[in-house]
Amino acid sequence: MAKLLLPAGWQLSGKDAGTVFSRNRFGAYTRKKTIPVNTNTTKQIAVRENFRLASTAWKSLTSLQRQAWNEFANNYTYTNVFGESKKLTGAQLFTSGNARLLYMGLALQDTPGTTVPVSSPAINVSEILWDGDVLAVSVNNSPWTIPVDFTLIAYGSATVPASQGYSSNKNKMRFLGIIAAAGDTVAQDDDIADQWSSVYNINYHPVGANQATWITLQMIHTPTGVVSNTLTYFATGN
Repeated sequence: MAKLLLPAGWQLSGKDAGTVFSRNRFGAYTRKKTIPVNTNTTKQIAVRENFRLASTAWKSLTSLQRQAWNEFANNYTYTNVFGESKKLTGAQLFTSGNARLLYMGLALQDTPGTTVPVSSPAINVSEILWDGDVLAVSVNNSPWTIPVDFTLIAYGSATVPASQGYSSNKNKMRFLGIIAAAGDTVAQDDDIADQWSSVYNINYHPVGANQATWITLQMIHTPTGVVSNTLTYFATGN
């Protein structure tokens, strides 16, 4: 793995030909692009199919529906990997958001509503730990109610040794499912955590002592599929 010393203000991210540019806590680096042995896993096929369905759906929208998405996009700003504020087109927002909704098992949305959410609702989780093979989730202001028009979902990674020196394992995250929908409450020792643990253990092996996983929570704006807020925890086992 080659390290890079970039001029002040320069940042590289993504793939170019056979080289991948990235960075970690030690700085920028490059690595050779690798091709997975199996590029057609069930999850990958599902993701591609959802994007195809969303792209096809955009073509069937009325001119008024497309105008609504373009107006929404004009008022929506997202932050890229460099921390820069960027905008998407209405078609890009519709396709990416609806592909996410379909993957979550929710209905495709033809219209985004009239306004962008005023603010991203806080993810009121203060700590996530593994207690044997069950997740123990601590929340702030228990019980915590999920706001209208939002859905809380979770991703999880495979286990790693619960020692220092591990950076985010985001490329190996798997979608665990919907944790709570609008109007649902999440309380200390809620059965939602037990359900969450069961889904994790189906995708991976149970977490043992001296092991840990990354658990990522995302608040999704349900009328558009836009990611409103993200929180990641390094959940250790005992």
